[in-house]
Amino acid sequence: MLKAINWIGCLFLSLSSFAQLNQFTFEEVDSLNKLRSKPIVVFLHTNWCSYCEAMMQTTFKDEELIQTLNDHFYYIPFDAESENDVVFQSHTFTFQPNGNKQGVHQLAIELGKFNGGLSYPTTCILNQDHEIIFQYNELMTKDHLLLV
Repeated sequence: MLKAINWIGCLFLSLSSFAQLNQFTFEEVDSLNKLRSKPIVVFLHTNWCSYCEAMMQTTFKDEELIQTLNDHFYYIPFDAESENDVVFQSHTFTFQPNGNKQGVHQLAIELGKFNGGLSYPTTCILNQDHEIIFQYNELMTKDHLLLV
């Protein structure tokens, strides 16, 4: 019985030391910024993008990056093809259909459009006034993102 308790205790300790990235929605950040203003990291992705998935499984799983994002930023992962309306800064952004069951979200266009186009993944940082101060339209490693 004592061995079982020790094993369960070790399992609990190892699980509790795993860093968890705090993720928010645009609506939540609007409210949170009234309490504590922080820059926002927005990760624009799609379900079909293999580079987006790679970033989710590597870059955003790194414990050093998780700690930095949790301490100094609000992190919003956003599916650029989401069909749900988003209210951000008292403005409603909507899905913009552009073909047979295809389209892109208006907010993804606002935040991710670069040189006339939109590509995935896109990582952008908004300052406390919600102005884009950084935008990168390719896969980013944790080292690259930590340099920003």
